[in-house]
Amino acid sequence: MQTSYDEIPYMGRVHAQTHPQRLAIIAKLFNFPAPKIETARILELGCGDGSNLLNIAYQLPQSTCIGIDASSLHIERGQGMIEAAKLSNAKLVAENLTSIDESWGTFDYIICHGVFSWVPIEVQQKIFSICKNLLSETGIAYISYNTYPGWHMYNMFRGMMQYHAGKMEHTEDKIAQAKAILQFTTLHTLDSSSPYGQFLGNNIEFMSRLTDEYLFHEYLETNNHPLYFNQFVEQAAQHSLQYLGDTEFHTMTPLNYPEETKATLEAISPSIFELEQYMDFLRCRRFRCSLLIRDHHELKREVPLDPFLDLRFRFRAFAQSLIDIEPTERPEQPLSDEEHDIETTLHAISINDANIEDQDLTAADVDLYKSALELLNDCYPQSLHFSEIIAQCSTTLSRVIEQEEQIDLCKLFQSLFIKNLIHLELIAPTFVTEISERPILNPLARYQLTYQAVVNSALHDMILVSDPWLQQLGQRLTGEHTLPELIETLKELQDQEILETPFETPPEDPDKELLVLLKKALQIFADHGALIG
Repeated sequence: MQTSYDEIPYMGRVHAQTHPQRLAIIAKLFNFPAPKIETARILELGCGDGSNLLNIAYQLPQSTCIGIDASSLHIERGQGMIEAAKLSNAKLVAENLTSIDESWGTFDYIICHGVFSWVPIEVQQKIFSICKNLLSETGIAYISYNTYPGWHMYNMFRGMMQYHAGKMEHTEDKIAQAKAILQFTTLHTLDSSSPYGQFLGNNIEFMSRLTDEYLFHEYLETNNHPLYFNQFVEQAAQHSLQYLGDTEFHTMTPLNYPEETKATLEAISPSIFELEQYMDFLRCRRFRCSLLIRDHHELKREVPLDPFLDLRFRFRAFAQSLIDIEPTERPEQPLSDEEHDIETTLHAISINDANIEDQDLTAADVDLYKSALELLNDCYPQSLHFSEIIAQCSTTLSRVIEQEEQIDLCKLFQSLFIKNLIHLELIAPTFVTEISERPILNPLARYQLTYQAVVNSALHDMILVSDPWLQQLGQRLTGEHTLPELIETLKELQDQEILETPFETPPEDPDKELLVLLKKALQIFADHGALIG
C-alpha cells in the first residue's frame, strides 16, 4: 500500500537524542540499570530510510537493529545503505507498525521518533502497547511528540495552510500555496506591530526555511495530534509504563531559572511531572522526547556525582544540527539555522558558566578546572573519559590530583551538563581527525550522497553537504584513491560539465589550489566525525 511518504519521501536524518547511548546515560544518572548498549536489541518504529537506525547499527556492530516503516521507498533506500555498509546486524521491514506482535521478541531499546503525533489515536495506543509488551525488563522506550502549549501557536499556521492548500489538487501546488498563504498573511496583516503581527513576522522566516517534505508532513498531513506532557504521562501509565526522563536533561531541572522562579516552581510542584509541566508552560514548549520504562521499577530522582566518574565528556559545538560544508570561502554573513561557517566555533566555556555553589576556589582549583576545559577543547570532537582527564591534568600540572579535587571537578562537569554545555558519552565513537593519503568517508554517508545532501556522522549528527562539488567528492572517498587521484577525478567531472569550476577566476596552478580546497573539505568531514580512515 502506497503512502504519502512514497510520494514525498522524508530526507534521511539521524537524531542525536535517539541514540541508545543517550537513553542509557539518562538512566545511569537516575541509577537505573539500563541494558548494555553494545549488545542491545533495538527496534525503531517509523524508521524512514533507516538513516538513524543504521547509523546506530554501524556504531554498535554487536547489537541487533530492526526497523519498520510503511513506505516501501524508504525501505528500499535503507536496503541500499545496508548493502553499502555491509551491515549484518540490521534489518528493515516494509510494513505498518500495527502488524507488530509478540513474535518479534523483546527489545532493550524502542525508538519512535517523529511518529506518535502524526498517526491516528488508535495507532498511538498501539505504540504504547508495543512498548508495554516488547520492552525487556529494564528496557527503555523513546517517544517524541508535539506538545502544548507551544503547538497551540503552530496549529494556527497549520490551520491556515490546510484551509488554503486544501483547495489544490496536486501535492506540489499544495506545498507552494501553503507557503504563499503564510507570506500573504504576514505581509498584509492590518497591524504588523500588534501581538499577532509580531508573531507572524517573527515566525515567517523559520517557516519559509522548512524543506518541502518537512512542511508537507508536519503541516498538511491529516494527522497531527499534540498533547500536554501530563496527558502523555497519564496515557503511558494506562499501559503500565512510567516516565524516566527527557533526552534533553537540562529541560528537566529548574536550576537554570532565577531563584524566585525556582522557589515558586518547587512550591507548586509536588512531583517531577508537575514540575516539568509548569516548566513547559514557561518555555512555551512544542516538542518533547520522553523516555519510558516499566512502571514497577522504583526510581531515585536525585542525580549523584558517582555516574560522572565513569563517563566520557565532549564539548558541545555551538553549530546548528545541520552544518553546511562549502568548498570555497564565503563572505562574512549572519548564520542561518541550517548553515555554519567553514570553521565550527566552540562555545567559550568558562568556570563562571558552571556557577559552582558553596565553593571557595583556590588558585589550584582554578588551574585544575582550566586545564580540564582546555583538554576538552583541544581534543574536540573526540571525547575523554574522566580518568583520562585526571591523568592528563596531573601531567600538565605536574602534581597529583587529590580525591577531593576530583570530586570538585565532577561537580564542575555536572553543572556544565545541566547547563547543556557538554555532552556525556558511554563509549568513544570511531572516526579519524587526521587526513590520510587515501581518505575514507563512512559508507552510510557515501551512499546517502547518491540521493540526498544530508549525511550521517559518527557523532550521530547530521552534516548538510549542499555543494555538488563536495557531493561528488564524498561518493569517491572509498580509501581506493589518493589525494592526487581524487583531484584528477574532480577535474574530469569538470571537463564533462558535471561539475562547475570552484574558482571565480582561473588560478595559476589549478592542481595546487584544488589540493588546498580538497584538504579543507576533508578536514571538515573529519572534524564532524564523518571520516573513518
